Amino acid sequence: MGETGYLYKKLHEDFIDGHNGTTMSEVSTIAAVSVIAVLLRDSVMIALSLQTLQVRSKFFLDFVCIILPLILGPTMFSEHLFIFVTSLVCLIILSIFMSLAKKTEGRNEKYTRSGVFDIDMSEKRPFINYFRAILNVQTAVVILAVDFTIFPRRYVKTETYGTGSMDVGVGCFIIGNAIVSPEARGKYKDRRFFSDKVLIIENMIKSSIPLIVLGLLRVLFVKSADYQEHVSEYGVHWNFFLTLAAVKIISTVILCILPVTTSSILSVVITVLYQYALCRCGLSQYILNGSDGQGTRYGILDANREGLFSCIGYTALYFAGVQLGQYLFIKRTKLHEWLKFLSSLVAMCMLSLCLLWFLSNAVEPVSRRLCNAAYIVWMELKYWPNQIYQPAFYQL
Repeated sequence: MGETGYLYKKLHEDFIDGHNGTTMSEVSTIAAVSVIAVLLRDSVMIALSLQTLQVRSKFFLDFVCIILPLILGPTMFSEHLFIFVTSLVCLIILSIFMSLAKKTEGRNEKYTRSGVFDIDMSEKRPFINYFRAILNVQTAVVILAVDFTIFPRRYVKTETYGTGSMDVGVGCFIIGNAIVSPEARGKYKDRRFFSDKVLIIENMIKSSIPLIVLGLLRVLFVKSADYQEHVSEYGVHWNFFLTLAAVKIISTVILCILPVTTSSILSVVITVLYQYALCRCGLSQYILNGSDGQGTRYGILDANREGLFSCIGYTALYFAGVQLGQYLFIKRTKLHEWLKFLSSLVAMCMLSLCLLWFLSNAVEPVSRRLCNAAYIVWMELKYWPNQIYQPAFYQL
């Protein structure tokens, strides 16, 4: 690489390195745009009776109501985010009133006040599909936008401690995989024999091969092209795909030994022990500064210390996601059952918020690089509000 190429690479690395993020409230507002965008699309379809639209028309509506807000929110309207979100909410309220006016016009009251809560709801859980789909779209948008100056630097990944909008990506993917895992959906109930457990692990390794291949190809292409890297994110050779594969395989092996019902206990125990190692055993200083305290990287372990050790925290987060998935897939058919589910999510959010405040102030600030206890709780807090959306007004 010539001197010009080296300077360009260095400038690009400096453009994405060394940032401290923004406030948690702003990150939450950015994340809320995705939920609001889906609500806007659904409410507009109902208000205008567009459920029978052709595929091309639905694609256009999805682009206008979902994709555009996801693009405009963190870019053009990043300095006026509250006004942008408020405007979208006003459009949703207007659409809901229009749909309710249509449904009640010219007909008698269908339900009594008490009968409304006994309405039969679909057993489908569209909010899970919405979350996973929006996560992929939002990731694609942000990865492209981060290379442009219109994307605020406070939204990029933080260097060590802090909360940036891009810091939620890997955590949300971990939870997104966990809630739909076979363990969460009760697919591995019959695993009494050793041969059954071996077969489960083999199948999990096979399903993780695409992630491993993608991870290895990324290392190969980045190194061969001498492309700019954010080494302090995962290390020299490790990356996002390898983290997803490693966590998936490790969690499956553990849950083949221990009952799936212990997922929440495993999550808490691993989080506490890992945080203790970070704070009391010097692991945090090793991950941040290396074995010599100067940030140099000797050997495979030292070169990839961020990616390898953060897998411990992500495994704890995965177990929390499995437990949440088990709760999500409990059979619910009545509106009052979903409302009860909603109230429990709100309660868990409040509890997580208090715990996050305590960990951030009394133990250690949020760090995606370390995947510490504060980050794990923050990711759980980020995920639960996305599941609060359940389109009950379809049935009313």
